[in-house]
Amino acid sequence: MLKTNDFLRAVNNALIQRPSMESFIIIGRVSSEALIKEKLSHVASLFTYLFVCFEQISLEVRFLIMQVALWIC
Repeated sequence: MLKTNDFLRAVNNALIQRPSMESFIIIGRVSSEALIKEKLSHVASLFTYLFVCFEQISLEVRFLIMQVALWIC
């Protein structure tokens, strides 16, 4: 994940010439999607499945709030 972050930062600096929080949101979203997929592959009960789905929705809401905050600023 750290190498990906370094790569995104280097590409972003080459293209935009200024730091961007967008790259952190991208790496966070990709990482959380991988985590959710891993958790869903080990679901043992309906309660666990619902908890993981709620966690996924919660993460998406947080990323949406961050996107809106970036858009406003």
